[in-house]
Amino acid sequence: MGDGVKTGMDEGDWDVLLARIRGQKCTPFLGAGASAHVLPTGSSLAARWAEELGYPLPDRSDLARVAQYWAIMTDPLVPKDRVSEVCLAVDPAGALQPGDTYDILSGLDLPLYVTTNYDDLLLHALRNKDKDPQVLLCPWHKALHPAVSKTYMGKPTVESPLVYYLHGSAHTPSSIVLTEDDYLAFIVWVTRQWEKKAQVSLISAAVTLAFGETSLLFIGYSQNDWTFRVLMRCIKETGASLGARGVAVQLDPLGEDATEVDREKVARYLIKYFGGIQDRPVSIYWGTADEFLQELTSRRNAAKAA
Repeated sequence: MGDGVKTGMDEGDWDVLLARIRGQKCTPFLGAGASAHVLPTGSSLAARWAEELGYPLPDRSDLARVAQYWAIMTDPLVPKDRVSEVCLAVDPAGALQPGDTYDILSGLDLPLYVTTNYDDLLLHALRNKDKDPQVLLCPWHKALHPAVSKTYMGKPTVESPLVYYLHGSAHTPSSIVLTEDDYLAFIVWVTRQWEKKAQVSLISAAVTLAFGETSLLFIGYSQNDWTFRVLMRCIKETGASLGARGVAVQLDPLGEDATEVDREKVARYLIKYFGGIQDRPVSIYWGTADEFLQELTSRRNAAKAA
């Protein structure tokens, strides 16, 4: 399975991705890195909270663990309320800029976006493109089951795309997947839902179809964070892939002075990592979300002009 992972994108990979986008057969997954120019990173937020709390353990940059500590020592909703406040304090009118991550993504004319972020920047970006985005929360615990509405069974379109909040929304703090316990409960829930028949599963039919039949585009993730590891595990649980090539945009974990030997070791590690949990081919783009999307835009413009 490891042979399905490529460290780097060649012309063929770009051609496939552009064709999938044109055919509306691409599903972007947005992680924290997509909002890094506007919102604090998970590690910086964890460090800030650890300082406020007098967090006694050494892993002060691990948001899930710091949030777990806070939840146990006070109340499970307290850290969720706080992270919700951080997200909602951002003014979309000032945060969204022409040519930024959200501007480019909202202009891809795709019917479905999946986000593990809690903010609503993508919604505002889509509305700026005269679209009417529909919001659906993943009902990973019983209190969220009323969130499964008529949108759940609807078919998303380019004009009215579905934005699926896989790990919750800042507008509904109780929906947020944040602590270690939340992530474990989420994995258990997803596993059980995929085992059910489609007509009784609480996973949106549109999301189920996208997992199996589209190219998945992961933007703003690190292979070391909880969100990405849980996300990849959940995708594996679907068992529905038809083999469409996906793309994972990853920051180069090595500095400019790294040797070729070290880079080769990292490449081998990523190949084994993805190969161990993914049964679909994956190409890795080395760089930031902004760098990837700028190149994607350049290539799309060139293809239109040709």
